[in-house]
Amino acid sequence: MLKSFARGLVLLVVPFLMVSGCTDESAAPPRAAAPSADTAPLALLRLGPSGDLPRLTQIAAMFDQPMVPLGAYDQVPEGALALTPDIPGHRVWLNQYTLAFVPDQPLTGSHHIKVQLRADRLPPALSGARLKEDASAEIRLPLLGVQNRNRLYERDLDQETALAPGWRVVFSQPPDPADLGGRAWFIWSEGGAERRLAARVSPDSNYGREGLAFEFIAPEPLPRDTAYRLVLLAGAKSLAGPEPAPELALAEGRTYGPFTVRWSDPDASDPFPGWSPTWGPPDLVFSNPVDLAKILPLMRFSPEYDLGPLIQSLADDEDGEENAMRFQRRLYLHGRLKGETKYTLTIDPAARDLHGQPLQTEGPLAFRTRSYHPEVEFSLAEPYGLLETASPPQLRLLVTNLPQVEIEGFALTAEEAVRFLAGNEGDWTGRSGYNCQPDQPRL
Repeated sequence: MLKSFARGLVLLVVPFLMVSGCTDESAAPPRAAAPSADTAPLALLRLGPSGDLPRLTQIAAMFDQPMVPLGAYDQVPEGALALTPDIPGHRVWLNQYTLAFVPDQPLTGSHHIKVQLRADRLPPALSGARLKEDASAEIRLPLLGVQNRNRLYERDLDQETALAPGWRVVFSQPPDPADLGGRAWFIWSEGGAERRLAARVSPDSNYGREGLAFEFIAPEPLPRDTAYRLVLLAGAKSLAGPEPAPELALAEGRTYGPFTVRWSDPDASDPFPGWSPTWGPPDLVFSNPVDLAKILPLMRFSPEYDLGPLIQSLADDEDGEENAMRFQRRLYLHGRLKGETKYTLTIDPAARDLHGQPLQTEGPLAFRTRSYHPEVEFSLAEPYGLLETASPPQLRLLVTNLPQVEIEGFALTAEEAVRFLAGNEGDWTGRSGYNCQPDQPRL
């Protein structure tokens, strides 16, 4: 009886074990096949990108054989795709052939990344083939640089700050504000020795892209008439990445010197010998800012050039506020001049720049105009395109560099007049070109 019970128990246990073993085998993930003599070797088609890039959104290794089963894209081998330095992100199979690293956010600068694909950490392909050797790549993103700079010219207009220059600098990527203060210096030479003054740095909140623009201001006056450089020493940190910046030349300039004036072409002894008389005088350039409302009455042209309207426009302050156009380094003049004429400009010695300095330029400034091109301009007195019949017709005629002009007028029919009013005959006839033959008596 006991023997029969034991024999039956054994028979029950054995089938249970057989069924249990089959269940475990079916639940296991698919394994790569053992490589055979006919299996092609596993090849890496691409690892990258590499080199100098403006932006990085992913790094991918692409193989020539399927590496993972469909739907198993989260089975990423640990340590197979290594980055130095480590970057926040995740690794994933994009498809059966491509293993990728995707950063948490696109990288835009200040990175030098070394990528290594390790063959010993990479699983075999589904065919069983293995990668025989490691592969590597290097990626460089732009370092911190200067996008543009502008001098804070409003400081030049104030006697108290004119020798303490300021600059607005826009960087190519956000710098670390805490790291700028100890690295920005105004540098100049004095008495054969190099002098340095730490710049006062503050963010420029008025600039559109927050975190890129900063103002650099000299906290003390620099020597007069002195060239200087504004430098950011090497090692400045960027919020875009860990790589430090090289030394950056932020700006260069010169503190104000003697008060001088010249035409806009400084190289010609007799500038603009063929200056067009239709343009007005050449631009007048001052070495330092001036108050045009004060200096224009001290200027005299010979032959005469009427500066009165310009003087009046600068004197008429709106709502009692100072006209910002008064304070300039350059004077633009307009209006017709005489042809084939030498003009001279004399400025009274009483002229001063905004710093109270007298003019150092000696003698009058001169330029010469060329002759006018022959020209005839014929138009209506009022720019409406038609003559009014209720009043006498008024026409405007401007003749340039012609000793005599003969004018003939014709009365036109309505149909003929349309041809002159239309921009093109095709606008009203569908044909191109026209040949008007007036059939009415002369006016």
